[in-house]
Amino acid sequence: MKQTKSLKTLIFLFALTVSIFAQSYKEDLIATQAFLDSLKLKTVKVQEVITIIDSRIAKLNLSSCSIVRVPKCIGDLTFLKSLNLSNNLISKVPPEIGQLSLLENLDLTNNRISKIPDEIGNLTNLKYFDCTNNKIERIPEFLGNCAQLEVCNFSYNALTSVPATVGELHSLTTLYLDNNSIESIPSSIGSLESLRKLTLGFNNLMLFPEGVLGLENLEELYLNNNQIPEIPEGFGKLKNLRELYMNHNLLRTLPQEIIEMEKLELISIKKNKIKKIPSALKSKIRK
Repeated sequence: MKQTKSLKTLIFLFALTVSIFAQSYKEDLIATQAFLDSLKLKTVKVQEVITIIDSRIAKLNLSSCSIVRVPKCIGDLTFLKSLNLSNNLISKVPPEIGQLSLLENLDLTNNRISKIPDEIGNLTNLKYFDCTNNKIERIPEFLGNCAQLEVCNFSYNALTSVPATVGELHSLTTLYLDNNSIESIPSSIGSLESLRKLTLGFNNLMLFPEGVLGLENLEELYLNNNQIPEIPEGFGKLKNLRELYMNHNLLRTLPQEIIEMEKLELISIKKNKIKKIPSALKSKIRK
């Protein structure tokens, strides 16, 4: 008798769970369709651009849809974990994007965006953020609140500086800042203990960023096409560095301590003013 009662209870709970998930999916679908309608994407079918995980709409891919404006109702898509708006004509990201608290992946590459709203800092589950090839002039200070961020890409924008709060991104493993107009890097960047790859090539750096010397776990460093005259004392602290790219700078010498960096496998220093290469480094040099 007890077994029959327990079985009935389990069946009831299962049916209730299925009903809840079905209702949640229905609500997700209604919100997604309303968003697509506001974008006036008449030829885009909702089932073609969504990915369902665990009976919920988890991913929305609207890449290459000629989107010009992102409506405020994007804030209703609170169930999303991944949003792809790349390869469109978007010039402005509404602050309501900060309401997508579950978002882990955000792709805004190849648009016309000039500003990322401060509300981006509300996306505390964000792990991957790519806004390559836009017109962004400033990284929001509140980006430092995205403590789970692992990969961040601001390449090919119009940045002239980097906020000190970038040093609060302790989960960051890869940071792309190349092809901007950056003149200096905050010393706080040295706090990124998880950082493995840093690209700062094609900027306006006149000095080697001292904060970089604190990145003891860094493996790849790109500083090519700047105006850096020397590699500073203490460079040997980068004990895990494997690849160094400093083509097209103003280097005249290499520091002696670079010889003792056992993990350093490749040094690319084309188009500098170095006349003599230490014999111990010749096998690693790419000129």
